[in-house]
Amino acid sequence: RGVESAKIFSTDFLYNQYGQAHNIAINEETGYAYTLGARTRGIHALNLSNPLSPQLELEAPEFGYSHDAQVVIYKGPDQDYIGKEIYVGSNEDRVVIVDVTDKDNPQHIADISYANFSYTHQGWITDDFKYYILGDEADEIDFGFNTKTIILDISDLDNPSHSFDYTGSTLATDHNG
Repeated sequence: RGVESAKIFSTDFLYNQYGQAHNIAINEETGYAYTLGARTRGIHALNLSNPLSPQLELEAPEFGYSHDAQVVIYKGPDQDYIGKEIYVGSNEDRVVIVDVTDKDNPQHIADISYANFSYTHQGWITDDFKYYILGDEADEIDFGFNTKTIILDISDLDNPSHSFDYTGSTLATDHNG
């Protein structure tokens, strides 16, 4: 094969409100991008309805630094939040749950921590919205556990609880689930 020529890309838009980010969670149903793991501290949401000119519509440092998050339109089982845009953030030492439907007035729902936390890194909501599958990036290293996945029961968003831990057969660190 011959050497392919390099492709040069040009910038359509440069957002410079922070220098770096760990991740960006995009809620495709609402058209918002949530910056995670940036120096912005807290929830930072951009409206992408005009992708060439995204607008910052929510900056909420009061909810703490989220290293990673999932943002969804909630579809049960907690009837209080059906149809709401729910932010579930992995905030280093806990999980934070926030209703971000109204960008001018986000509402804290709950925080939950767990025993032997080291670095609450990332997680994912199950399809039935009953559980949050959580990975603590450093608990295996700091406490000598075999690979451990933490299962949080979020079927009642106001009262999340630790359901159980799944422990694997190796000492591997669960960086991303």
